[in-house]
Amino acid sequence: MQLQITGIEVDGECTGEVAEPPENGHSLTISVSAATSSEWPAELQGMLIDLGAYDFSIIGPDGLTENADHDTFAAFACLPDRELLPAKLGPGEQVVGKIVLDTANTSGVVVYRPSYAYGPAWEWAF
Repeated sequence: MQLQITGIEVDGECTGEVAEPPENGHSLTISVSAATSSEWPAELQGMLIDLGAYDFSIIGPDGLTENADHDTFAAFACLPDRELLPAKLGPGEQVVGKIVLDTANTSGVVVYRPSYAYGPAWEWAF
């Protein structure tokens, strides 16, 4: 899988119909471009790749990983569905969209480590 973060915005405008203020203080909108090969590795046969907020974590400027739920209703409802990244990705697909995380931090590092991955994670400073 190729994964590219094309932008990270702190406290961007929430335009969803039922948008609420972030429960943890701030919203972090991550713009993502992702693509998978049409040839699926043997260990992933029959599986889809998750690209949901639950696979992300945030390390604050103090170096501590936030111990908060980033996948809150406020994060989910922040943007209309048409702007969100599809939650699942299969073989030979290309997607673009946004994921919103609910965070206490306005700077730090966002980490993507899907639950099925046992290797290093992807990290981006914001």
